[in-house]
Amino acid sequence: FNNVLESSGYDSDNKKLSELLVENAEGSFVYAAMIRRKLTKYATTKDRGEFDEYMMNNLNGLLTTELGSLDKTDTGIFWDIVKVCVVAMEPLNSQIISDLVGSSKQEIESLAKSFSQIFFDLSDSRVRFVHKTIRDWLLSYMGEMRKNQALLQNKESRGANKRRRAGHARRRSSSGHENIKEAEMRKSF
Repeated sequence: FNNVLESSGYDSDNKKLSELLVENAEGSFVYAAMIRRKLTKYATTKDRGEFDEYMMNNLNGLLTTELGSLDKTDTGIFWDIVKVCVVAMEPLNSQIISDLVGSSKQEIESLAKSFSQIFFDLSDSRVRFVHKTIRDWLLSYMGEMRKNQALLQNKESRGANKRRRAGHARRRSSSGHENIKEAEMRKSF
């Protein structure tokens, strides 16, 4: 890290930076590798402010940030690739993934390349996760997404049921008022 830090304009003796990296890594080599790749990228662009902000995250924060950069049109394809790669016994050829998910081979490879060295590794046209930690994190993230969707759907259905009951109650009470009014009108004749 020291060479990369120095080339990025950081003082290699900066203990606070080193301590922050070690603390945020939480013992994860994947975190350290991601930070190194990002730092190398920012060393060439000299955009330290963006890197400083990026570096403040732990692994969960880094991966969540990376997912946030996913284009809305690619979200479905991304998760389809994840699902196929999770159940595959070995890295699959991008053409096979393409056939399974219904997207073009170029789309699969383009997305895998966009997230190469973060989520996927694409070599010999085979798509695999960079590390088991990434696979496990994505599975956990998908589980949380599904749980949140289920809670939202449950909340929406409870709200719809409540509105439906309220509508029935209004109809009953208004029909009850009409019956009373009709009875009063008959009495007056």
